[in-house]
Parts: sequence; C-alpha cells; structure tokens
Amino acid sequence: RSLSGSDERQLNKQHYCQFFSNQSKMPCLRLILFFGLMIAVPLTMDAAVYTCNIQLLDGVVQKVCRKLQCPVNCSNGICNMQLQSCMCNKGYEFIGGSCVPTCEPSCGESQICTAPNVCDCAEGYALLNSKCEPFCRTPCDDTQYCAAPNTCACLAGYNNATTGGCEPICMNDCGEHGRCKAPNLCECDEDYSVQGQSGCAPICDAELCANADCIEPYQCICHEGYKLNFDTNKCKPLTESEDDAETQNILHLIDVRSGRD
Repeated sequence: RSLSGSDERQLNKQHYCQFFSNQSKMPCLRLILFFGLMIAVPLTMDAAVYTCNIQLLDGVVQKVCRKLQCPVNCSNGICNMQLQSCMCNKGYEFIGGSCVPTCEPSCGESQICTAPNVCDCAEGYALLNSKCEPFCRTPCDDTQYCAAPNTCACLAGYNNATTGGCEPICMNDCGEHGRCKAPNLCECDEDYSVQGQSGCAPICDAELCANADCIEPYQCICHEGYKLNFDTNKCKPLTESEDDAETQNILHLIDVRSGRD
C-alpha cells in the first residue's frame, strides 16, 4: 500500500537515525537530542549571531547557517547581537548610531576627524600654508577675499558697493572734483590735487597766489586788505592813500597761466 505523508516522514526519520547510529555508534535518541541542540541554540561567531538548521541536500545531511542582520550601523566595528549593540574598533567611538573615528588632540577649526588621529579639511575648505582655508569656486576679485566656502567678502578698507562688489573707504571726503580710488586715497580731476583734509582742491601757483585764495585751477582771489598789483601780477597790501571802501570788495582774479586778470 502507499504510505501517507506522516508515515513517510516517520520512515525517513528512522532511516536517518539508523544511518547516523551505524556511522557514529551513537544511540538514536542521543542523536536526536544532539541535532535538536544544534538547531535550537544559535551559534555565536565573531560576536555576531547565526541561526542554523540541518538540511538534506543531494542525499547529504548538512548544517546550513544564516547570519542575522545587526540592528545598528556597525561599520568600523563588530556587532554584538546578544547585546544589541556595536563594539567599535580601536580608535573609534559609538556616537550618533555609528562608530566614528576619534582624534587626539582634537582637530582644529575647519577640520574633521576622518580616521583615528587623522584630521582633514572639512568640506568647502582646502589646505593652504598648512592651514585649512575656505575655498571659493568663483575667484574673488582684488578687493575681496574668500571668507567662507563660496562666499567672498570685502577686504579691510572696503565696503559693499550698491552696484555690487566692493568700493574703497576714504575717511576724508574727496570733494566734488575727486573720487575715492583706494582706502584713504583720493583720485582728483585734472588740475586738482589732494590738499590736506579738504579733499581735491584746484591747483594754483603758490608764489603768485600768495595772500590770495585759489578758487579755480590757476585762478586766485586776493584776501581782504589786498589788491592785485598788475606789474607783478601778485596781491599786495592796500596803502593808506587807497580807498579801502572802494577796493576791498573788488574780486581780483589772476590767471597765472596768462598773466591777465
């Protein structure tokens, strides 16, 4: 008669038991207990847990084991399944759910610890003169420097210009005939020059414009109490015989280039 499923399994069990008993001279009951322990007790290998079972493959009884997955990120370490934790390798510390390298002494500013006692520049920084300096993919211009990764800032003596970029700062006003070319350096129009803190002033001959004020390039006006001497083309003091009321309010302009008023 044909065997039922349960009868076939029982017959196979007896066959396996008899086979291993003949090979190992071990009673069948002890064999069953031995294999039961192998199946029931997980094997511990390298602090990781394996689950195993006995299978008949191609007529050969084999033990097949499967490694259980670690519940945490255990790169740079060994997973301890029984403790549900990670044992980090030497030079690593379990921080934030993974084993991260440690550096002694600590890495400096703009650096990160990439391996035990190895510091590298952080992202956006490059090694320059033995220091990690910020890196700007678009080069900064001559009035700027790379203050942070891909961020340019104005150099000392410069301010952000309304039109973009940086413009120099001059502590003294350059005046309407000048402009601030560099920090505290005025550039004047033609026939004008920087004179003290007054910015760009017109250029006049100092000798010819003695006792006079330079009001335009190479043009002077005599001070009060002086009048123009046409012979010398200079301002001379008024004499007692001259009518002060008539002359002191007259503006004498001297064009030192032509010699005419």
